[in-house]
Amino acid sequence: RYNSSIKTAEYYSNGRWRYIPDIVGDGLIVRLDAAEPSSYSGSGTTWTDISPSGYTGTMTGTGYTTDGGGGITFDGPFSSGDYVDLNSSTVISGTTPFTIFSLFNLTANNYGELFGNYGSGYTSSTLWFATTGLYIDGAVYVPNYASATQGKHSVCSSRNSAGAVRTYLDGKLVSTGTLSASIPTSQNYRIGADVNSPGEALVGTIYALLVYNRVLSDQEVRQNHDALRVRVGI
Repeated sequence: RYNSSIKTAEYYSNGRWRYIPDIVGDGLIVRLDAAEPSSYSGSGTTWTDISPSGYTGTMTGTGYTTDGGGGITFDGPFSSGDYVDLNSSTVISGTTPFTIFSLFNLTANNYGELFGNYGSGYTSSTLWFATTGLYIDGAVYVPNYASATQGKHSVCSSRNSAGAVRTYLDGKLVSTGTLSASIPTSQNYRIGADVNSPGEALVGTIYALLVYNRVLSDQEVRQNHDALRVRVGI
């Protein structure tokens, strides 16, 4: 059917309304989505990856909101220790191509880590993907991110095997650059804060986090944004 209030087509499946087009599936290796009961039931300390990879996220200190169909909340700031640990250090490694996409709500004037293996004692060549964009021994960030990323948005960064990075805000390309370091596998990936410490913690909500083993096209990034934005009214 057509939902005139949000101006998009939708269909009902597995207990909730879904939107057309749906997210891109090709190359998806992490799909954490708190609106999907198979990913998070609304209680407990496990956030389940519902991609074919089947990773497990163990939640520490986080909460849950029904806003946007479901989201995991992070209190921040640095000392609170709200995070989700993924049971893998190899989700992204070396110079393999990737795309990371997240739908979030940033509720404090900070930059919050969304996904990475960067942290105290692990700062060389490690990956830091945040509401600002991507950092790997250098940054390709959203311009004016301190104000531009407040509230509800999607952010996406991709890198090809040559190190070319593209960063998007709300489905639009906003920054490009080159980050060519080879990403180590020294630490498991963490969501919501730096690894090995609660530093640079997110204050807000993560509704969905997607990781791909390839570079999405501009059109595919926009497709993901359009598929998820209606949940939070952006």
